[in-house]
Amino acid sequence: MVPAQAMHELIFSYQGTEKLFLPARSRREWSPAPGEAAVLYAAGIPLKAALQGGPSRLADDIAAGEFMLVPAGCSCTLGNDGGRAGEALLVRFIIRGPEGTLEAIRSFQREYLAMERIRSFRMPQAGIWMSDFTRGCTPGDFAQHYRLQSHLYLILSGFMDAVRQPKAAGSDLQAYVRHVREHIVKHCHEVMDIEELAQASGVSSGRFYRAFRRQVGLSPLQFATEARLQASMRLLAEDGASVAEAAHAAGYADEHYFSRVFKKQLGLPPSLYRQAARRRIAVLSPVFSGDLAPLGLAPCLTLDVEGTAPAEEALEQLRRTAPDRILSGPVPDAVLCELEAVAPTLILHPEDPWRRRLAEAAAWLELAPVAEHWTGLFEAMAENARKRLRERWGSEPAVLAEARPHGLAVYGRRSHKLSVLFYEELGVAPPLRPRPKEVCPAGSLAEWAGQSGCHLIVLVPPEAGQGRLAALEQEWRVLAPHGRWHCLFLPCESEPESNAGCLGQALEQLLRQME
Repeated sequence: MVPAQAMHELIFSYQGTEKLFLPARSRREWSPAPGEAAVLYAAGIPLKAALQGGPSRLADDIAAGEFMLVPAGCSCTLGNDGGRAGEALLVRFIIRGPEGTLEAIRSFQREYLAMERIRSFRMPQAGIWMSDFTRGCTPGDFAQHYRLQSHLYLILSGFMDAVRQPKAAGSDLQAYVRHVREHIVKHCHEVMDIEELAQASGVSSGRFYRAFRRQVGLSPLQFATEARLQASMRLLAEDGASVAEAAHAAGYADEHYFSRVFKKQLGLPPSLYRQAARRRIAVLSPVFSGDLAPLGLAPCLTLDVEGTAPAEEALEQLRRTAPDRILSGPVPDAVLCELEAVAPTLILHPEDPWRRRLAEAAAWLELAPVAEHWTGLFEAMAENARKRLRERWGSEPAVLAEARPHGLAVYGRRSHKLSVLFYEELGVAPPLRPRPKEVCPAGSLAEWAGQSGCHLIVLVPPEAGQGRLAALEQEWRVLAPHGRWHCLFLPCESEPESNAGCLGQALEQLLRQME
């Protein structure tokens, strides 16, 4: 943040107001003049906004009547997906001050661009202020000039409040819930008043709590507790922290209270979890890494020798690493003896159902209650996703597809590693074609929209990036704005595997995309 002394040396000087007209279903780009920044106001219509500053990119939905900051040196892309035209108002300003102070501002700007999303915000007198900005200021009208300067400083104060903690998005309760969720994850180590966050939503506390549970699958208190427990598990497992250190770092002032909460939620005391989680585990297939993730564990060594016996080079690497435990797929008895000579070894079958593998690994590592806790959370979120998918699609079929460089590939209900999430865990009705184990090219999104006959779930792999995701979403909005069939675009954080960790990540992404 900007140091207190630096703040006294800064001057924010109003430069003028621009109107940016946005026809229905259109996109426009805008950049401030060199050295200028701007505050953007969504006048009467919601907007999809993206900020690009060097390698950093922020995006979010901006509700009608909300502000957002466009920092100096950033370009802004605005999208109007609605059926009527509207406009955005841009209040331009420059920042003056000593070079050291301006560097503090540039540092703050880099921190802002590193956040998860644009911090949009509301101000109670926005309508009056923007009317003043639209009228402008004639030369010599000092009263109006100082009035506009005053409005600018108040708007910037609202931006600083929005950065410090999530602010209500007014009628856009979904966006506010999203901001609260991000705020809880990022600040779970701090003292947090959930009721205060609920009261800032602009709706009744009861309505906020219902909206949060609907979007996230857990109550705000459950979600905050889970965020703190996950943070403490990482500290206990990876950083060698003591129970007291983990408690304080996760936001619990009283380590004894922390121990009670930990045992109640996870089924064992933090001291026993620390003892079990400190074991160094080697895995001989990447799929097993995801079986460890729900337990708060990361392997000390991952080798990809699935379906084959480890070569001598891999065995030597295992010996050098000297793990405490090894997870392996099926191997010949002679190889198993060599593995056992390095460390106790558990044989897991990658083709087994993910729940069975998770339960077997957890029991072997003496962390069965942790796996049961995670599975319960997964089921709560899955039930939430099932309800929302039924509301959207009823019993109509949906096909799973993947975005590839030159089109789509569609999968049968047993031919993709995430098929189990949609067709088994969430109960999505499978399509008649392609056949269960078949993978077929499907051409472009436009070709699919014209002859699909079912809903579409498109997986966007990590190498495609956010740009491809945004382009696909925009293309679908143009192709099928009011069609019967709907499309969900699901960004993948890593290469999909049929394990608990990947399925949990995909489920969280699905819930976010359905907001």
